[in-house]
Amino acid sequence: MPIDHTSICVKKEIHKKTVDFYLAALKPLRYKQVMALGPDGANVGLGLGPGSDFWVIASEENVPATHFAFTAEGMLTIRLPRASVCPIESRL
Repeated sequence: MPIDHTSICVKKEIHKKTVDFYLAALKPLRYKQVMALGPDGANVGLGLGPGSDFWVIASEENVPATHFAFTAEGMLTIRLPRASVCPIESRL
């Protein structure tokens, strides 16, 4: 199972600075900002295009979070209860 995308959550106050850092750090790999979604572009997707595989998410919460998504053949391929994998995310 390959990794489909990864995201990190950072405080809203440092979101732009964090996006700029990753854009500079990943420039040698030809990464660029591919999209920005949500209010005020709070979800910034970086990648080679046309899709994004690395996301920087602005969060109002004080809890740092990381998200890894794996590619699977379908929803029935993985049969784990969400709460057993990530109890914080299961509240959302």
